[in-house]
Amino acid sequence: MRMRVLSLLVCVLACCSGERDRPGTPPRHVLLLTCAGARADHLSAYLYPRTTTRIETAPDQRERGENLSIDDLAEQGVLWWNAYSPSAADLPALASLMTGRAPVSLGVLGEDDALSESADTLAERFARAGFRSAAFVAAPGLDAAKGLAQGFAHYEAMAAGEADPDYAVVKQALAWLKQQGPADPRPLFVWLHFVGPRAPWEPTPLGSVDFAKLFDDPDAQSPASGSSAWIEAVQKRELEPSALDLERVVAAYDGELARVNWLVRSFLQLWAGKYSDQQPHDLLRDSVLVFAGTHGQELYQRNRWLVADRSVWSSSLRVPLLLRHPGSLTGARVLDAPVELGDVAPTLLEWFGLEGRPSGVGRSLLALTDSSPRSTWQERPAVGGWRAAIRTACDGRHRLVLNPDGLDPGGAGDYPVPALALYDLERDPLERRDVAAEHPEIVERLRAALTAAN
Repeated sequence: MRMRVLSLLVCVLACCSGERDRPGTPPRHVLLLTCAGARADHLSAYLYPRTTTRIETAPDQRERGENLSIDDLAEQGVLWWNAYSPSAADLPALASLMTGRAPVSLGVLGEDDALSESADTLAERFARAGFRSAAFVAAPGLDAAKGLAQGFAHYEAMAAGEADPDYAVVKQALAWLKQQGPADPRPLFVWLHFVGPRAPWEPTPLGSVDFAKLFDDPDAQSPASGSSAWIEAVQKRELEPSALDLERVVAAYDGELARVNWLVRSFLQLWAGKYSDQQPHDLLRDSVLVFAGTHGQELYQRNRWLVADRSVWSSSLRVPLLLRHPGSLTGARVLDAPVELGDVAPTLLEWFGLEGRPSGVGRSLLALTDSSPRSTWQERPAVGGWRAAIRTACDGRHRLVLNPDGLDPGGAGDYPVPALALYDLERDPLERRDVAAEHPEIVERLRAALTAAN
């Protein structure tokens, strides 16, 4: 009898010491949606006054689960209020997201670099676990030679001459999905990358919606546009835009965001099997969905610059990030811990129980979302910057910019970045006033975080 009691006690202790299963119904699939140029503070999910990422739905549509705009996804999942990209360039940001490592450690600092074959990506990890994988990328500059294709059984980057790359991404993804036989038991890892909010900003209609006119003032007396020629003229200082000009350009940018939102919803309705003649299976119910921006845009808030290619400011580095799987993740939450795109990879690997999480900087976000997390959250500032020369660190309230060599990212003296500056984002969200002299202790703490991140 005593031996049986001892044996039972050993079993109980062994069970208690092991990792607990996550609550709810485990997911089968991964759907990763990323978007270049998406400023977090221009999404209505982040309280932007324009409805850029909300589509109104009738009560009966909501009952049928057709409310799948980005705002709806945020309400059904967890939204990260202080998510940051490591770079205002697509390739370093995506390389970090796909590996859980910092761009510096990957040797991917700009669009002219490439991810090494030695890097272990999410696609490779899920492929080894038996997932069918496919990627559909709207940016022609992110072709297979850039290294992001490794691990994907199917990788399709849109051609440079594609008139509507975001629409083409959805079309090609649906075509691939229809080719997948229902008898194939393997789960899916699918990635779609959108680029509409990248310049130029000339949104074209979809269906009955004219996105170019969605937020534009029809009575505005301004010749401004989001065209490449107009943007280039402004950035070359050949044109000084008025406040009205900038309003029109921002309206065009917001129209591009709304257009991506429309495409996201359309694809998700197909993914969820709402149109059975196209794809009859409800894959969304069994999918972890991640939506992430890779960088934002300046929109003339700093140094008379419109786009993000030189930026080290929150307008370009703060990005939207949300996770959704109602079966195993309690939704309708907004979390304000500073997080990074590099945290996505370890999160998904833990979610699906894949061994050997990345050895880089990424942390599993499940340590914050779960009531009984398997891992411990390591609180630290979100780190980013321009290449390896200008560094930034944000703890959610304050953001440090460190440029010790006094570099100009553009090299022409027209984009000055201070040697050291600290901003209070709560009182100064546009980062206009340097408060470093008032808070030396915060400067040193954030500087130490940058040193530790090297």
